[in-house]
Amino acid sequence: TEREGENDIRLGTFGKDWMGLACELGLKLHVVATMRELPPWVSQNANESFFDRGRCIERPNDEIAGTPSVANPTIWRLAQQFTRNVTKALIQEYGTCIQSVSPTLNNEFETRFVQTRDMMRDHSPSAMELYRQWQVEKGYVTSESQALKPPLLPCFGFCKPVVQESSTRFLGFREEFLAERYTTLCRGIKESAVEVETTTGGKVLHRAECLLHFGEMFATTDILHSNIFFDLAKSPHVDHLVMDSNMALSGAPSSPSIVGVLVSTAQSYGKQIHYEAATERILTCDDNGKSIHGEEDVEGKWEEGGHLLLKTGITHALEAGVQSLGLTNLCEPRLAGQLFESVQVPSKNRGNAKDVNVLAASAFQPTAVIFVPYRAFFAFKAITSGVTCDAKPTTCWHPSFASMPFFGAAKRAQGQGHCPTDVAQSALLTLWDELRTRHAHVSVIGDVERLTAGILQGATERVLLQIPCVMESHHWSFYEGAAIHQKYRAISKEFSFVDHVDQNLNSFADCSKTI
Repeated sequence: TEREGENDIRLGTFGKDWMGLACELGLKLHVVATMRELPPWVSQNANESFFDRGRCIERPNDEIAGTPSVANPTIWRLAQQFTRNVTKALIQEYGTCIQSVSPTLNNEFETRFVQTRDMMRDHSPSAMELYRQWQVEKGYVTSESQALKPPLLPCFGFCKPVVQESSTRFLGFREEFLAERYTTLCRGIKESAVEVETTTGGKVLHRAECLLHFGEMFATTDILHSNIFFDLAKSPHVDHLVMDSNMALSGAPSSPSIVGVLVSTAQSYGKQIHYEAATERILTCDDNGKSIHGEEDVEGKWEEGGHLLLKTGITHALEAGVQSLGLTNLCEPRLAGQLFESVQVPSKNRGNAKDVNVLAASAFQPTAVIFVPYRAFFAFKAITSGVTCDAKPTTCWHPSFASMPFFGAAKRAQGQGHCPTDVAQSALLTLWDELRTRHAHVSVIGDVERLTAGILQGATERVLLQIPCVMESHHWSFYEGAAIHQKYRAISKEFSFVDHVDQNLNSFADCSKTI
């Protein structure tokens, strides 16, 4: 929408008549403002410093990734300016129909670092300069010449834990840097209010809200993407949290419990929670955009395969009190009706009638709490059961999942009767499932600051999930681990926790060899 020149916002580019139609139907619009590539007027005069760079051991020379680097002062100024201008233009055109704007710098429209070719971002000159400045500001060094250089980590999965200062410090910088950028963009959206006419002829100052989209977390992929959910969810400038899962993170069908975990985690922040059910990996389409499952009625198939996985994931979202549901990449939209008909959640207003009932967020009343510091998941990268690091194979959540198409590294296990999953995420899901046999609602806390008396007093079971090598009894070896451990120990003196060690997670970890 800003392709011709600076500040030249053209909402009609590529045709967006459907937006006006949605408003005429009385719907609200959540609009994505993507900045994952440079507009033509910028790219004509772009230089290498405008783009982010990735590095890893197998590719030690910085590779230009092709996506703009918001560490670059020029790019960052343009990104802020575009976000504010497009927000104002949208409100001027569509008025109060604009519910929110979602700024994104990511190639998948998610709120995290761009990821291609397994290279960690951002190693651009501008980012490295900011990293050196950050180390001085934090008091790690007294001058930039003393600053640590970022680590050179393996491109692909690594089984050795990441505990060395040169690694954990850089991971902390990446997290704080990107979270600050998105916070600033969201603040700009909310400050871009426009006076619009009301249906009664009056005028009102309308502000768009800020919506952010988060991919799966609590996994050994977090080290690559970073995890800025916890920094942003507590920001007053963020209003909507979209929790996204295709329930196939490692390339094979996983447990639908991940959806309940994601929504339960988001409940701690008092925001509008959406669940995005991404269907592209579980209800796959052919090259013509048609379902590979055929045109036949699938009403009887909701108890097996991808249909069961999708249905159960949405059920868990509803049980955890999600406030909004969405489907993406569903190649047969007609299936949406059958899907929601298949989800049976008793409605309080209609006795035992089997109606889809989206529970209010206030209905989430956890009586059990799992605490696991989210940065502990940065300890390893891409540990997949039955595929990498000699991690033991895991049984498929349902036998029919074994015959579903696998992708990525999981293809190596196709036909062997088990489903490769992220080992760290699986440990959390197994614990959550076990507690759910006794508790309708289980809160998952990743930030020690959210271990409040209000949550802990209502819990009859409180569990600490330990990640090997980085959560020793006397020390937690991740960014700000010592301070977080100290706070946890103080809290646990008043509210007792039970330590939980997952045997499968511990089976591959060799804490004597570190990165």
